[in-house]
Amino acid sequence: MNYMASAPYVQKQLSRIVIESIKPWNHACVKANGGTECNDLAMSAYMTLSSLPTHNPCAQQRIADDMIDLSKSLDDTENMIRLAQLFVQQPLPTLDGYPLAYCQERSRNVELKGLYPCQFEGTILNHRATKCESSPLDVKAISPRGSCPALNRPLPNGHLLHAVTSNPFGMAKAEQV
Repeated sequence: MNYMASAPYVQKQLSRIVIESIKPWNHACVKANGGTECNDLAMSAYMTLSSLPTHNPCAQQRIADDMIDLSKSLDDTENMIRLAQLFVQQPLPTLDGYPLAYCQERSRNVELKGLYPCQFEGTILNHRATKCESSPLDVKAISPRGSCPALNRPLPNGHLLHAVTSNPFGMAKAEQV
């Protein structure tokens, strides 16, 4: 991803990634008789996460919490929770190429404990160069840099995590605090 790209290009990429990353959960939710609640939550996720300038580092986790809350009231709970766990680890593109800050709040749901977004390959991962020097909550070090619990490396630019792995706890190792 060229981080000197225009804001409209990055906004278009962000919108595509948000829509495509929530789609598997939304389909499973509708199939499990979640009805309009599924679509309402998917639309809320899109409206919240597709806004570049106002990104809240905990927005993605809060949406995943809402996804899990709804999943627990429907059929196919285990699969829907797995999809929410992948969703919370999906990286989002940024305009300047620096990683987004990690959420520093505990999740409402134990199923999200220890999960945090991967970074895209093109993200500036040099510790001295980052705008935010945060680590995920309760994690001292991520190895390798840019990885997440589902993937032992940064995600290829513009790719969807659920297309690369189906296991939310698959590969990376993080040193817990």
